[in-house]
Parts: sequence; structure tokens; C-alpha cells
Amino acid sequence: MSTSNIKSQSPNADTTNRSPDHSQQTNAVPLEIESNLDIGFGDDGSTKVSVGTDPLEKQIIEALCYEFLDTSQSAGLKHAAFQAYFENAGNIHPGAILSDELEEISADAILAGEIAADDLPDEYTLEGETDAFDLDDQDNRGRANSYTPTFTPDDLANEGRSLTWSELKDAVDRHWGPDLEIHPDRVKAERLKRNRKFNAKVIAGVLRSQVDVVPHALIDDRIEEYLGHQIERADYDDGLRYKISKHKDLVIDHLEAHPNVTIESYYASQDALETELPSYFDQVLEDLEESYAPTPEAWRKRNLVMEGSLTNEFEPMDDWLTALAEFRKNLAKLPAFIGHGKYMPVLEDHIEYDEEQFEDVGRYIHHVFERMKGIYASAPEHARYVVWNEYIDYDGAAELSFDQTTQSVLDFKPYENDDGRMPLEDRFKVVAKNLDG
Repeated sequence: MSTSNIKSQSPNADTTNRSPDHSQQTNAVPLEIESNLDIGFGDDGSTKVSVGTDPLEKQIIEALCYEFLDTSQSAGLKHAAFQAYFENAGNIHPGAILSDELEEISADAILAGEIAADDLPDEYTLEGETDAFDLDDQDNRGRANSYTPTFTPDDLANEGRSLTWSELKDAVDRHWGPDLEIHPDRVKAERLKRNRKFNAKVIAGVLRSQVDVVPHALIDDRIEEYLGHQIERADYDDGLRYKISKHKDLVIDHLEAHPNVTIESYYASQDALETELPSYFDQVLEDLEESYAPTPEAWRKRNLVMEGSLTNEFEPMDDWLTALAEFRKNLAKLPAFIGHGKYMPVLEDHIEYDEEQFEDVGRYIHHVFERMKGIYASAPEHARYVVWNEYIDYDGAAELSFDQTTQSVLDFKPYENDDGRMPLEDRFKVVAKNLDG
């Protein structure tokens, strides 16, 4: 039964955040309800329902019915059951779900959004002939795979009481998918057992509920938050590094790649990718335009315009090279968009380009990349050398042929130590000397 609605009706009820351990029910109290199922459809006869509860569960039922709903247990539990049913199944007739002959109309299909009442003939909905299903003939009626209710995806995604290990395990195993979210309220770290693959799913689900774009450092934080209590090594930091090393890649397997090559990050889900990728692409192009400054003169002109004055002195070389480095960083981001199987369909729908000139959006982005490369290549070669060696930290895979030209390497080598380092101000002198030359 969905707990999200009960939570909304009783925001101050402390018992909604308490989680009885159903595996240790030693004081079950039989709760018998005389219920009249006459709600305007179906059999209007009287049905006797017996519910086994532990003392806490009994108090929860009594508080819900007597205090929040101000009604009898019979009416209160029917109300909660019907509300939970309609939240999950909508207007689909319960007989259609229970029927052995309609296997395609299943709870899993409904919860996954694959089937809705609007997709079905009237006789399978509560709008049709509601006596079309003889419940007494349903062979699978009353069969239960577990005595612990399985929480729905909406239950997991919304705030509410923390779940027991078995409740969380059952729900995640049943509903896990690329967009399943898990609200942090639902997970109590101390209840997680040593199960790497399952815990990775839980952490990924929590991340999806919190952010659309996941920086890699946040993954480390969540691993520590939810699994740090399992570290038993005398050196906690060493134990944490080991814990992260064993779980991080498993978490990342449930996230989506992000094209940002300057900061390791991921999209939390496919939905997040489709929502956020277009604006990120636009931002990269905008940043390229704003950081365009291939020469000191271009930087000075841009700076003067921005300041609204024509009397400002030329900004220090460090400012110009910083702007040039920003251009180079954004230039490095463009190739990551090209050819990615999940990026191309999203960007195809987002980017306007001349379809007569470019066969697809990938070729258009490649054209933009080549044009921007030409702009950056017009910057002085010694400035590009300093940007590559001092202002950005990329591996060799991102290097372009003009980042370190033969001449610039030769001109800087006499001043560098054995590690290729030299004071930044000395690099400025070499750049300035070759600008004058």
C-alpha cells in the first residue's frame, strides 16, 4: 500500500517515520474487520477481513482511522486501500489485473507506465460493466509472493518512513530501471547490508532523486554517507578509499555519460540527459563566444567594451591567457558531443542547422569544432604553449597539434627545469618577446 498519501495527510505524525521489522513479529494481534464493499460497483455483499498486526502496526491503524480520518477501522482501511489502488492502477478494473486470461494487464506493466485505463476497452475499466469479472473464479486471487508489501516507484521516489532491508530490497529488485528514483528518507544507512551491486543501485537511485547532473565527488560523498558505517579498518580514510574503489564504478554503471571533459560528471538518468543536454550544448557555444580572445588586442578590445570605457589600460597578460585557456577548455568539450549514441538524437531535435549542407547534426557540430579550432590556432603559438602547460590540466588524448608547436617547444626549453617547469612570469617574458618579434 502506498504510504505517500498517508504521509501527506499526517505530516506531523511521528509514527510514519518508524519502521517495524516484520521479520521479528512475535506479538501479532489479529485485527478483524467487518467490511461492506458497497462503493457503487462490484459485489455489494459483506466480507470479513482478518489482519494480523504487531502492537505498533495496530496503533498506526487506529491513529489513522480514529484520529486522521475520524472513522471506523473498517471504513478507514477501505479508504486507504481504495486510495492506494487508484493511485497505482487508476481506473483499470481490478478484475482485469487479477484475471489469468489477461496477462498483459499486470501490476508491473501498469507501474512501468506501459498500460493505462485509456488504452483499454471499457469492459476492462471501471467505466464498463463492472460485473464482467467473476472474482470467485480468479485462480490467482489471494496469492501472495511475500508477506511484506512491495513499495511502488512513486513510494520510493517520495518522502516517507525509512524502509526495512527486506522492503527496500523487494521494491528495488522489482522496479529497478534507468529512471527509478529513491528518496533519501526511504534509506537508513545502517540497514544496508554488504551487497555491492544492490547498494550501488540504491546510491544511484538516491542521486537521481537529488540532482540531474552528478559530479564525481558527490558519488564519493554518498558512498561514505551510506556505506561508511561498514568500514572496520583502523585507518578510516584508507578504508573509505577502498570502499569507494569497490563501489564507485558500480554506481556509475547506473548513470549516463556527460560530455564535460573538464570536470568528471554524469547525468543522473536518461530523462536528465534529455532535459539537460541541450542547454549544456548551448552554454558551451555561448562560452566559446564570450571567451574569444586569440590575441592581446582582441582581449583588450573586448575588455574595454565590457568596461564601457576607452581609457582602461591593457589587462595583465595573466588575464588574457586565462581567457584564452577558457576558450581552449570549451573547445575541448565539442568533440564529446559528436557520435555519442544517446546525444545525437537529443541534439538532432534541438539544434537548427542547414540540412542541405550537413547530412546530420553530428557533421554540423564537427563543422563548428573545426571553425573554432581555426580561431584558436590564430592565437600566438607561444601563448598556446603556456595555456596548455600552465592553465589547463588535460591528458594527452585531448591535445591538438597546435597546442605545442615545434618552435614554441624550442623557445621554452632553455628556460625550463628537468620537469618542464619554469616561473610563470618568465613564461610571460617569452610570450611577450615573441609577440614583439
